[in-house]
Amino acid sequence: MLTMKNFFKSQDGGAMVLFTLFLMVLLCMAGLVLDSGLLYVTKSHLQKTANAAVLSGAQELNSNNNEVETIVNYILLEHRELGSLDKLEFLEDRKVTIYLTKEVIPPFRRLFGIEKVPVSVKASAVLMGSTNSSIFDYLIFSEDPNKTFYVSGSKNKFNGKVHINGSSEISGSDNKFNDIYEYVKKIKVSGGNNKFPMGKEKSVYMDILDLSKDEYKAKATIIYNGKKTFSKSNTKVDGIIYVDGDAIFSGGHISGEGTVFATGDIILSGSNLKYKSENDLVAFYSLKDIEIPGSDGEFHGLFYAPNGNIKLNGSKNIIKGSLIGKEFESISGSELNLVYDGRYKETLSEDFKIKLVK
Repeated sequence: MLTMKNFFKSQDGGAMVLFTLFLMVLLCMAGLVLDSGLLYVTKSHLQKTANAAVLSGAQELNSNNNEVETIVNYILLEHRELGSLDKLEFLEDRKVTIYLTKEVIPPFRRLFGIEKVPVSVKASAVLMGSTNSSIFDYLIFSEDPNKTFYVSGSKNKFNGKVHINGSSEISGSDNKFNDIYEYVKKIKVSGGNNKFPMGKEKSVYMDILDLSKDEYKAKATIIYNGKKTFSKSNTKVDGIIYVDGDAIFSGGHISGEGTVFATGDIILSGSNLKYKSENDLVAFYSLKDIEIPGSDGEFHGLFYAPNGNIKLNGSKNIIKGSLIGKEFESISGSELNLVYDGRYKETLSEDFKIKLVK
């Protein structure tokens, strides 16, 4: 019977050499795992610290940069990372970016002459309700840079700033854009008698923020599972109505102050669908599309579809507020009166006003 002792004797020490090499490889792998774990934990801690610093600092972006720096330094100090601060950048008064770098001494790599390994992170936060331009300062905002914004309808009035990240094509006639029209790629005006009294300006890309359905579901006043049709003569919105599916409005009036959040489409299909009074203010948030095919309606508030399409197919509607989407289907309706109204900002939660961005 071949025992371990006899095996080693029979191999004249060759097995011992192989075993030693195997042990060395095993130790090297363990050392690399130990170093990698140290680097991962350090980077994770730095990223969490950077996120906390910019989220806290962004709350003071409307005052001055010194206040932001004071808060950021305090957060870094509390996390024992003040010495890791590389740079703090500001974009006007709506965005702050922090860069942190920390040198880590990996114990295993020191055996090979590697004394220090730099670990770097970056974090940015944007204040969506800042005094300078944000997406909530526009009557119409279209995010997708690869989609063209079309206006094929006629005799529409746009009373507020427009920002289009992609190209624009105005083929309808007698449309009037009464505030600055911002475009990132190009704009083509082929229809007759379209007016831009405040001019057209070449602009830069602006990002859009996604919505957290879990956040809104947790704060909801009432929850509907599945498609929901609101067909009463008066639909009152008080707080947050959460619809896990499509939300369809076909009744006569919408009243109250609050938010309609739908994981599916939001469709305002009834003709003469109106708000009961000037004080009514409802925001419509959809994870898919928002469609307004009805006519002779009046709406106040925010229409927000960060992942979908906003479709304005009806005619003679009055919309006071803001329409913000990933893209817009061709605005084919006519005699629309779209008016920017910043009162919808009251419907935004504090968590939604300040967000981490890339």
